[in-house]
Amino acid sequence: MRTAQSVLGTFLLSLLLCLSLLLIARTSSAVEISPSLSDASNDGKIDVVYAARQDEAYRDRRGKWATYFAINVDQIYPNKFRSRIDNASYDEEFDSLPIPLLQFEVAQKYNLGIGGVGVSAMAGHGEVTDYRRAERALNLTKYGLGLLYVMDVLFPEPYLAPYFSAQLLRFRWDEAGSKTEGSVSGETSESTAITFGALIQLNSLDPDSSLYARNSSGLENTYLDLFVSVYNPSDSSKDPNFQTDINFGAGLRFEF
Repeated sequence: MRTAQSVLGTFLLSLLLCLSLLLIARTSSAVEISPSLSDASNDGKIDVVYAARQDEAYRDRRGKWATYFAINVDQIYPNKFRSRIDNASYDEEFDSLPIPLLQFEVAQKYNLGIGGVGVSAMAGHGEVTDYRRAERALNLTKYGLGLLYVMDVLFPEPYLAPYFSAQLLRFRWDEAGSKTEGSVSGETSESTAITFGALIQLNSLDPDSSLYARNSSGLENTYLDLFVSVYNPSDSSKDPNFQTDINFGAGLRFEF
């Protein structure tokens, strides 16, 4: 039986994919390309014919600097966590449910001949609840900095761009028990995480609309972002252990 968390996670991932399709589905009639005029039709109207326009490939046109804005959901599963209320394991408390961590990230990227390197700042929040008893919940807020490498020069256009990210982060956490148990909260010291992913360019679904977005707003690329992540324990043995094995996530990434 699917729980509310599973439904929420599936809904968020589906919503992100739908947003990507909506973003690139601008009507091509809005593309600002120099028109030519055809002969007047029988009713006196003039037809405007838009000539095809060849654009320079991303690998050749990109500048030295680019900016990323990203939104994604990371389904983290801290199976080493133990309750600060009664020392129960994560699986005992939350039935092995992942925490759907909704994240926002901004990054500045410097483009090189071998790809792009950059720095990023990120923040995210997620919650998991024990729906069997409806009296246990764990809230996580993540914030941190990261280093990024994107291999976006494999093709003239970045149809597929593998990437790697290393993060230095902290968690703010709040564990709530029953009314008699109360709640405990705190903030961890620094910990690290790594992410391996692949960016899949969505521009080719509607090239004319992508060209218009580039000319009007500077949006170079829209990507579907698929990734796996691994979180390491913090520096302090006094902190809750939010270490994970491999987590899976997806989202959108916009390059300006």
